[in-house]
Amino acid sequence: MKPCCLDNSDHDVPITFIFIFAFIVILLSLTSCAPNLNLEKAKSYNPPPTDTVGLAFGVNDNVDVLPSGNLPIEVEKKIGNNGTANVAVPYRINEEVVRMIFVVAGNSAGFVPGNPPDYTAFDCNQQGPILAKGQKQAISFKLGSTPCPVNPIHANPTPPPALKCGLYRETMMADSAYNVDEPNENDNNSVNYFYVPSNTRRIIMNATTNPNNVSCFSVQGKILSIIAPTSVFGVQTHQVTASIVPSGSQGYTVNGKSPVGPGASGTTCSIAPGLPAQVPAGAGPLPLGYTCTIPDPHFVGPTCNSFLGSAPVYEEHLDTKLTAISGDGCIIAQKMLQVRVIFECQP
Repeated sequence: MKPCCLDNSDHDVPITFIFIFAFIVILLSLTSCAPNLNLEKAKSYNPPPTDTVGLAFGVNDNVDVLPSGNLPIEVEKKIGNNGTANVAVPYRINEEVVRMIFVVAGNSAGFVPGNPPDYTAFDCNQQGPILAKGQKQAISFKLGSTPCPVNPIHANPTPPPALKCGLYRETMMADSAYNVDEPNENDNNSVNYFYVPSNTRRIIMNATTNPNNVSCFSVQGKILSIIAPTSVFGVQTHQVTASIVPSGSQGYTVNGKSPVGPGASGTTCSIAPGLPAQVPAGAGPLPLGYTCTIPDPHFVGPTCNSFLGSAPVYEEHLDTKLTAISGDGCIIAQKMLQVRVIFECQP
């Protein structure tokens, strides 16, 4: 019999094709059998946070409010290997904490990370664990300890050792030197935010519901309901007064979603004066009014199961959240304004 690579008359597979096929199989087996490190976003801080605030202003994430900046602060997250092979080489895990700067420019305001190295509070490394495929392990950094010292620029000059007030972006990165050959590098970062509040100043936002005592309002807890009137209707639902303590000690900015809506009925609510509202240092309290306008009082909602007394009703939710931030980013205060506009339902 002639070799198949010399004669295809008997329809055997050419040996060249066999070698190519074998090479592809070997290549696929090598590339598909690889570790893949991933860091979970879930974290724990010790001391534990006293609160969590949802923050826009360029952050667009939940921010943990720490009880103080006292050091050390321990950060713990979980690292895993969700690849198809064991981690076989040493690698490094980096922990970086950067102070955010609050910037106001024209009609926009928000946080941006400060430029390193001056705004880098911590930059620490440790050896990563050798993980089998499917294995997870907790990783922790003790910020302010000997292996992870604080940048003195961001520490209070007097004891006890403490981080200065402000908002911080905390990033843990697995394989920061790219020693592990893995198919997905995008899940090696875990980014979170924490906030150290000022212990000498605060912003207060007091809200009065139905300040004009309109009769078609119903108040339950912090929620104000408007029973749709018989004519086009515009009414102030809340009067908010923002102020800083001690008075005039720092400038601040108030922002939030405005206008809110329109809902299915065309109803909109808005804050006056317009947002963002900037209050300079030394200024008095800032008055803000939340007003809702119902253009179609005869709007009939869909079939629904919500009841007011014995009658089914359709509710539109027109809520907004006001956030006030001091110029140095050390004070964050929020106030939720909740409004329900109630219409009849279709039978």
